[in-house]
Amino acid sequence: MFRFENIDHLYALALIPILLAFYFFTRLLRKKKINEFGNIELVQQLMPEASKWKHLIKYVFLMLGLSFLIIAWANPQWGTKKEKVKRKSVDVFIALDISQSMMAEDIRPNRMERARRFAQQLVEELKGERIGTIIFAGNAYLQMPLTTDYAAAALFIKSSNPKMAASQGTAISDAIDLAERTFEEENKNHKVLVIISDGENHDQEALDRAKEAKENGLLIFTVGVGTAEGGFIPTRIGGRADYK
Repeated sequence: MFRFENIDHLYALALIPILLAFYFFTRLLRKKKINEFGNIELVQQLMPEASKWKHLIKYVFLMLGLSFLIIAWANPQWGTKKEKVKRKSVDVFIALDISQSMMAEDIRPNRMERARRFAQQLVEELKGERIGTIIFAGNAYLQMPLTTDYAAAALFIKSSNPKMAASQGTAISDAIDLAERTFEEENKNHKVLVIISDGENHDQEALDRAKEAKENGLLIFTVGVGTAEGGFIPTRIGGRADYK
């Protein structure tokens, strides 16, 4: 890092062009006086050792020296500075929709797999934060409590599927309630809930519940999975593959 301790002192550098202008002005006056004294070529013959560049070079070095003195006066500083930064930890719950509609194939390979991939990628980005997982369909279940064991979190996410749901639906409000209850009341960390769902919500209370949770300090982020057009859900009827 480079900086000047007294940067205002650098304004004194404005004197340099003024002094240079004064020098050239005096040189012009001197030349004019010599012309008045007599023929300039004759004067130069009378003073053969006089150099027209000698005074200029001396003055340039004088101005350079003055410039360096002004810069030194401003006290340039190099180096690094250690600064202690307080970082507030974040506790994150990932709420993963495992309803049957997540098996729709409107995005490849299907909504469920895309949701799992996103959740696993999110886990990989975390560094030091605690993470927990919630799965929900007709009801919400705590799959893994808050932990820093990211390998376990990735394993739980990878194993999530609609067969784990006791009832079908998209109970987003239940997932929000469960996350709020699971966070410790004395928890001073930032509390975050990431809901990954296809958005087929049959729970009218979800929006109101999300607003209440925000007022209680819970930040909620939603990630939609699927297309607006939707898609068919693969199923098996009588041992035969079909779509509904």
